[in-house]
Amino acid sequence: MSPISGGHWAGIEALLVDFDGVIIDSEYAHYQAWRDAFRAHGLWLSTDAWADHWALRDHSGKPPITAVLEKRLGAPLEDAVGLIREVRQHYRALVASLPARRGIEGWLREAAAHRVRCAVVTDGRADHVHAVLDRLQLTHLVETVIGRDRSRARKPAPDTYRAALTHLGVPAERAVAVEDSPHGIAASRAADVRCLAAPHKITNHLLQPGPGTVVIDPCAVSLDRALALLARPQRTPGAPRRGGEDVLRRIRASLTGLALGDAVGKVIDKRAAAQLDPETHSLVDAFADGGRPPELFRGRITDDTVLTLAFARTITATGTVSRAALEDELRALNPNGGRQIYKLKAAAGPLHVAEDGDTNGCVPRSATLGYLYGPGEVGDLGYDVLKTVTLTHAHPDAVMAALVFAIAVSHAVAGDSPCDALHTIRTALSHLVRLAGGGQAVAEAVVEHSTRGKETTSASALADHLEQAVGMGVKARSSAVAGIVLGLSGLPPQDVLPSLFRRQGPGDLDSVAAVYGALAGAFRPEIIPAAWGAVIEQYNGISFTGMAHGIHQVRTGAASR
Repeated sequence: MSPISGGHWAGIEALLVDFDGVIIDSEYAHYQAWRDAFRAHGLWLSTDAWADHWALRDHSGKPPITAVLEKRLGAPLEDAVGLIREVRQHYRALVASLPARRGIEGWLREAAAHRVRCAVVTDGRADHVHAVLDRLQLTHLVETVIGRDRSRARKPAPDTYRAALTHLGVPAERAVAVEDSPHGIAASRAADVRCLAAPHKITNHLLQPGPGTVVIDPCAVSLDRALALLARPQRTPGAPRRGGEDVLRRIRASLTGLALGDAVGKVIDKRAAAQLDPETHSLVDAFADGGRPPELFRGRITDDTVLTLAFARTITATGTVSRAALEDELRALNPNGGRQIYKLKAAAGPLHVAEDGDTNGCVPRSATLGYLYGPGEVGDLGYDVLKTVTLTHAHPDAVMAALVFAIAVSHAVAGDSPCDALHTIRTALSHLVRLAGGGQAVAEAVVEHSTRGKETTSASALADHLEQAVGMGVKARSSAVAGIVLGLSGLPPQDVLPSLFRRQGPGDLDSVAAVYGALAGAFRPEIIPAAWGAVIEQYNGISFTGMAHGIHQVRTGAASR
């Protein structure tokens, strides 16, 4: 029977489960039996001392536990063989009544529900395992038991795992092991089987995550979630993120799109459609028709682009995300507007934390963080957004808008779809709310209205809807939400920007357009008109290509950190 699973279950055909310490907590019972033996001799055996001995049992010439006892007593035991016999009897009595380890039955049932075959892989005797499974009423969840065999070496040798794979007819890459010990993990990895490491009181400090290994507690985490963590690409500190020409192209197009929305919006200058002069109407028409920029379009940018480029400069200069470097940069530059920047300039002291700020000014510049991080690094991305946004904006709505925007940009630069970005926003929502200190309504508005956006192919209809639903004003919960939703719509700028700039009411349209443009360029680089971007570069003396290369170097670890 083949698996019926998708997602992180896809391709998994077998769950290979250790017995002692995984199905029952017999390892702690083993410790208890020897602890009582030490106590009978007036000595205490700590769990750490037992773990250090137990972790190397049968390896490296480690002396038996009786030798450890004799050393601490300072004298030989009168009857070491008899003591071992008594400890074994005590151990068997303890094990006879042990329940299944908390959470493990749920894992076995989850596997069965997904038609994933289960086998017990143990150094113990198969008949003993079968007896315990019968007592625990778990036999129906386990297809086979691969136990002790004279022809097979004990763990950490991979023999038992290879035997299980052969018996089931499952390749190693389609199996997942559950182990509780270093030698068990080593055995599974030597057989090329990925491993869920489930520590207990004895092995808590002995298990470490690594390639193909995730440390997890069956009591606290479902098997579904554990497999999701195992499937997640792992990136060790300092390892390069995925880069390449496609990522570089998307970063450049996103920077250009952000500046383009900002610069065209600057010409509109918050005027409603009825207030636009004929020249401005002609500019909007030229953009909509895909024509070359008219003379009226000079390429002047506002604080949205100025602050984004300033942030990018500090990152490329320092090779990292430095709050202090950004603070110095923001205090020094001319923000071309940006009221919160002037508040920062007025503040004294080496560390400034904003006291207010619910506007959209912190949102566009957070695109730079989306360029740096991959979609699987939401935690690092989120904390860097928080530490840089709070220089100027303290309101949860502004922080949340910046978080959601940066996540969307991160997915876009990686070549993902808007649906992928929305999925991350939904699944991470409770964590984002705690990080931002609120702002749930902002994230929920993005998700809700993006659903509406997927149902329309009309930029004008979507812009009308957003103007009525969230507005286009300077508040982050308004203009930032509108810009993000438009950016996730997949609609081209030749449709979106003219629809924005023909609003019947005034609004912070340059910010809406900048946020939209950053996402549009990252998702679909080919739709950003190069000729209009070139005018912006020439007027402001900047190079989007050079800026993108610098950010890309930091992203991939090529720059010094």
